[in-house]
Formats: sequence, structure tokens, C-alpha cells
Amino acid sequence: MSLEEEYENQESWLKDPLKHTFIIKNDTELVGDVNLFFHQYLDDVEAEINVMIGNKNARRKGFAEEAIKIMMSFGLS
Repeated sequence: MSLEEEYENQESWLKDPLKHTFIIKNDTELVGDVNLFFHQYLDDVEAEINVMIGNKNARRKGFAEEAIKIMMSFGLS
């Protein structure tokens, strides 16, 4: 997705309390995204997290690990 499409997706998810997404950027460059899903079939203290680093030049540089840590902290709050 383009950066504009990512922003549109994130904006639509703002209205859904069961879905959250953060865009991962490196300065002005789009790196990927991290998502948090609260599914009805999971316990209240469980959620699904996924991360995508779509920019091949940004892989294996710690972006995914940092994004997951931030999303876990966000989910716990």
C-alpha cells in the first residue's frame, strides 16, 4: 500500500474498537505496519498482533521488534 492508503486504512480502523494499526516509518519513508486485533473468540486478555515490514531495505534492522513492543504496551493500556 502507498502511504496515503495506509493512512486511510488507519483512519477507518479508528472507528473500530477491535482493530488498531500503527504505521512504521523511518524518517519520511514508509517501512511497514503493525496491527492489533481483539477477536470475539479470544479471552479479554488476549489479542492478535501482526507486523509487516514491506520495505526490503528496512528489514533486519529492529523495526518489527520495536513495533511489537510498542503495540503490546498499547494493547495492555
